[in-house]
Order: sequence, then structure tokens, then C-alpha cells
Amino acid sequence: MLKKLFVCGAALLASVNTYAAWEFRGEPNNWGITPLTFAGGDRHVLRQTFSASQDEFKIAKDGSWAINFPVQNFKVAPGKTYDITFFESSKIIQAVEVTSSSSIAASSSSSSSSTSTENWVFRGTPNSWGKTPMTQVGGVFVTCQNFGSDDPRFKIMNGNKADWVEAFPAQDFRVAANTSFDITFTLATKQIQVTARTTACGTPASSSSSSSLSSASSSVGSSAPAESWIFRGTPNNWGKTSMTKSGSVFVTCQQFGSDDPRFKIMNGLKADWVEAFPAQDFRVAANTAFDITFTPSTKNIQATPRSTNCDGSSNVVLDTERSLFVRDQATLAAANFGFRSVLTQLSNQFNAANPAAPLNDVQLFARMWDTQNLAPGFVPGGPKCTGQLNGFPHRCRPTEGIQAQIPLEFIDKYIPIALVNRFDLRDKVNFSNCGENRIVFALQNSTGRNFIIFEAGMPNPTPGVAAGCAPIVNFWKNLSADANVTTRAAALRDFYFNGLPGQNVRPVIDIRNYSVGFGQIRTNQFMEGIWVLKEFNTAIENGVSIIKPVSVKANPVGDLFNLSVNDFRGANFRSQFLANMGSLLINDLSTFSLTVQDDAHNNGQSHASGSTFENSFLAQANQSSDASFRNAIQARAQQLGSNLTTDQILNRATAMTCGGCHEPSAFGLTGANSVGNGQSWPFTLGFTHVTEFSTNGKFDISPALINVFLPARKADMEAFINSLSAPASTGATTNAVAPATSVLTGKRSG
Repeated sequence: MLKKLFVCGAALLASVNTYAAWEFRGEPNNWGITPLTFAGGDRHVLRQTFSASQDEFKIAKDGSWAINFPVQNFKVAPGKTYDITFFESSKIIQAVEVTSSSSIAASSSSSSSSTSTENWVFRGTPNSWGKTPMTQVGGVFVTCQNFGSDDPRFKIMNGNKADWVEAFPAQDFRVAANTSFDITFTLATKQIQVTARTTACGTPASSSSSSSLSSASSSVGSSAPAESWIFRGTPNNWGKTSMTKSGSVFVTCQQFGSDDPRFKIMNGLKADWVEAFPAQDFRVAANTAFDITFTPSTKNIQATPRSTNCDGSSNVVLDTERSLFVRDQATLAAANFGFRSVLTQLSNQFNAANPAAPLNDVQLFARMWDTQNLAPGFVPGGPKCTGQLNGFPHRCRPTEGIQAQIPLEFIDKYIPIALVNRFDLRDKVNFSNCGENRIVFALQNSTGRNFIIFEAGMPNPTPGVAAGCAPIVNFWKNLSADANVTTRAAALRDFYFNGLPGQNVRPVIDIRNYSVGFGQIRTNQFMEGIWVLKEFNTAIENGVSIIKPVSVKANPVGDLFNLSVNDFRGANFRSQFLANMGSLLINDLSTFSLTVQDDAHNNGQSHASGSTFENSFLAQANQSSDASFRNAIQARAQQLGSNLTTDQILNRATAMTCGGCHEPSAFGLTGANSVGNGQSWPFTLGFTHVTEFSTNGKFDISPALINVFLPARKADMEAFINSLSAPASTGATTNAVAPATSVLTGKRSG
């Protein structure tokens, strides 16, 4: 195993041989074994050339096929060379096309006679926005940084150019507080990856441009201070924070998170831990700020909880994995979110609304999947596939449709892998709803992969009033403070199956929440070998209770961008696209959206592989020799004050489709500056954002969720909670930005 040295702050950290031996196995080496090079953190790298007839590979472990990734062969474009990176912790594979002669060989040796012309520096809160040079390892630059509790964030800047002329990302990259991270910057793609560490990097190097990271001492004399006491605990990652002397006591304010909050007070004039109090760590409540007082004469410690953060702001701190994205197997198992229990509740509700045509969970499941089969199908009643949906071609999927013929072979193989709070999708204009609450099921122990996502639209208990969502928001918020898996799981099950009846909140699992105008049920299908995403609604039609295919919202058909295609809907769509384009121009990756005003323009499917041309809006627009639509897009962007190019705007539109969001690399969205302002669309796990595969008891989620979307959703919900107690004159309770025009399907597809 190759070992490398990386400079992290002021400390020289040696990577240790804690990772397994991983190998490249694919067509270029006749499915033999080519070892990957360990490149620090959890990364293993290789540069590999594929001939014109070669395009597939896997990453395997320890010379056998017992463990290998991905499930289906990883495919690249043939006849090209790629820098391949395998992230061992998440099992993510990244293949970046080599467009220059630069070598991937990781050479951090200081004895090299040549000097890289590239110079990238870290600037952020750990170094007080100074300049910390990053270490080059082949085509990437690395650094290790310790982040504190004060709005932790950073950028990576080109050190060869004037300040901030070239820096990534466009918006500051935000990370978890009080955590150390290994940070990797890929030169070719401008992608940034952060990996949380279980140990500190060491004291970060101070920047010459930063005067000091701490308050200046009131003493300017040369003599040593008579007394110094230091706070060390989870808020500062067991670093050293000087306490302030106030009379005969020393004081500090500290913000504690949810991860085993505790601390000690240490004598700063003695060697580490020679004199520290109390003998056992002082433990405090999670997600709370405390004023801490230490009396040297008695060694007494007092911790007083605050009603606000240390800076005076609201002290609401959400735990992402309790209040936004529940994916730990312990909670999901304890909550007993069986797939059949969901279908049983839905079928019982159907029967209450439609008693003349009762059905059970198995029949409901079979009827849903029979929509993928040509008539007559296997199940009486309900729609079948006709090859068209919403007036556009629609691919029948009999491989998934087989579940209608033998439902009992499949229905018990679906497992819950995530409960998701999408409060960020709420109606921020009319306050008619409170976003969506979701449950994701994945097919296991089968010949293919398949996902079913129940995306319940949650009505606002007090329509028209933003604060009407408070009962739902507070339910999710309170989970952050509950460290007990059993009680959290019980609360989640009760909420999903029974709602909050005393507060006029109906169950999440309710047929009304998946009907037209509320929510939807979506599928991500790969049993046939081509990834396609589809959308369904619950309905009672012609006396039959059904889960029926419908158009995929915010997924317009690509032909409508193509002036060489004669479609009677094209002119109307293009006019509406230009009128509503403002929602695509928002700088923030987590909030811009595609507004599709007329559902007649939406596709009935969204391919993430195979027939991806239907979502390739840039390629569609470029296919026509008539540039008038492209020119109109550019003119409209300039009119709205945006510097985005036509290509970037069309890429943004594709990113909002199901296929584009789930496999952005298939559409060129992960390339440098693909969506403008120095940004590219973040990586997924390869067609999914959450998978049926787990690491350390949690189902794996994508870098896009970890680094971009979940931090944004967390900040959005915390801001809303804070606004509930804000003075009415601030207007903070709306937390809304109105779109350019009235929106029918103006939410993000994902």
C-alpha cells in the first residue's frame, strides 16, 4: 500500500495503512488486476486509457470478486483516458477525462527538481480568510483544516492570480461546525470534496495576512500571565480556547452540538492535562449554548443554559440526520416502516373512499406495476402502457411490469432506506402547503435495482399563513434533541401513520397526499438495465382505485427546445420558458428551479441512461441551425441582469430534470463551470442520491446531498424556525422569494 505525506495546516500528517487493497478490473486489462494507488484520506486513484472498443470496468477488493463496485459495470466513453478515483468510505467512483498531458502520479516529495506551475490556496474561517497553500497530489490539491463553531466555510482560490479573481465555489462551501476535514480540490473539474475526520489535523498554520485568531491580550508586558485557564471540549474539537477572567472567576460561552456534548477546564500554564477539571468530563445538554464559569479557588464549574446562541441569535440547531434525512438502519428498523404496512394503509384508505371496489396491499402493488405492461397486462382494472403519455412517447417497462404478474415474489423485498423532510419545497408565496415528507424504499435481493419514493405533499394546517406549518416543523425539529433511537422511531411512525390530529395535521401516508395537486409517488427503475424515472398519482377513476402514471413534473420534453422539430406545442413552450427563466438564474445551486407553466409540456418519463437525449436540452437546442431561440435565451438573461451563457442556462434546465439531477455526468453537468458562476452540478452516487448499500449502519448518500443540498435545507429550516419568534415587523415569517410568474410546476424535480 502506497503511503504518502500531506501537509495539513502546520502539521505533517502521514497517511496510515487503514484502507484495503483496491484494484481496477475492466476491459483495458482484460478484467485482470491493476492495483489502485492510495492517495490519502479514503481515495484510491489510477489513470487508465480505454481503446475504441473498451468502455466498462469495476473496482474490486483484495484480488477477488467477493466485493466489487458498482453493481452494474461502470461505463465511460470509449477511446479516451480517465483519471479514476475510488472513495472507499462512500464507494463512489469518479472518472474524469484527461484533457492534458499532466500526470496523475502523486508526487508530494520535496526533492523533485521541477515546480508545479499551479498554485491553489485555502481561504476560510480556520485561517481567518488568510492564504494556506494546498499540497498538489497529481491532478488534485489537498489540505486538512480544523473548523470551529463560528459559521464554518471556505473557498479554494488560484494563488497565481489576483485575490478572488478565480475562486471556487461561487458561494462559500459550508461544513459542519467543530469538525476537522480532509479537503480535496480537483484541478480539472474544480470539484471540491470534504471528508470528515475523527481526529484533529493539528493547529492550522496561521496566515501572514491575518493579524490574529484570538482577542488581543490586555497585558503587553513581557512577564508571563499569573493565571490562565483553557476550555477544551466538543465545541472546539478538544482544542484550546482561552477563558476570559472576570474578577475572581474565568468565563466563556460555548455552543454544544448533538454529538456527546462535554468538556473540561485546563490550566493553561501547565503541560496538557496535568491539571484539568472535573476529573470526569463535564456533560451538558445537546444542541444548547451555555455560559460556563470556572472558579479557580474552589475548582467549581457552573454551566448555565442560554435561551440564545452565544452571539445572541436563536439557538435552534438541527441535526441533519434526525430532522432532515433519517437514514440510519437502527431508527428505520425500530420504526417498523415495512413496505406492506404503507401499502396496507393506502389500500384501507382507498377502500374507505371507494367501498364498492375493495383491494388489498398486494393488489394495489400489482396494479401499480401493471401500468408498465402493454394491455391486457396481468391485473384487471387500472391503466396499462400504451407507448404514449401526456402526448409524448413513453417507454413500456415489462421487466419491472413482471412485478404485477408475481407480486409476492417482490413485495417483501422492498426495504425502507430513508425518511426525508423536504420542508424546503413548501409554497413560499401562498403558504398552501408545508413541503413534502418522503419515504424511500429500495428493492433488495433481486436481479435488478428498483426504488419507490412516496413523496407526500403536506397541506398547511392553516392555509395562507406561513406560521401554520409550525406543528410540522416543530415535530421534525424536536427529533434533533432526542438522542434515544427508540423514542425517535416511535414518534416518526406515529407521525407518518397517524399525523398530528390535535394540530390538524393528517398522516403522511394518506392517499390524498399523493394525488394530483398535492404530492406524488416516483420510481427510479433499473431492472431492465436502463435507468428511467417515472411519476405516479393516487386516484379513483371509473370506479377503480389506482396508482396511475402521470407526467414527470418540471421535466419538459427535449424536442420543445429543438427548432428543427415540428411540434405544435414548441412555440408556446419556448415563449413560457423565456417568460419564467428568472427562476433558473438564481446563483445558489440549492434553490434555482425550472418553471414549467403548462403541464402539457412535461414528459412522461426521465431517462438517466439510454435515451438521455430527451433531457439533453443543450444538445437539442444545438441540433437546429436556427439560432433564434438560443439568441433569445441570451438576450433574456442579459435583460434580467444575469451573466450566465445560453449553454449554462440550458444545462441548469437539464439539472432540474430527474435524469439530470440523478446522473449529471451523463449530460456534462459535472464539468467545470457547467452551470455558471464557476459552479458545476455536484456528483451523485451514480443514478441515485441514497442507495440500498450501507456504511457503518447508515444507508449511503451522495456527495451532492452531503455537501450542497442538506446544508442548504438545514439552513432554510433553521431560518424559518428562528423567524417564528421574530418581531412581526421584520417580515421574517414569510421566508419567501416570489418567482417571476405564477408557477404550476415550478419546484425542483429532485
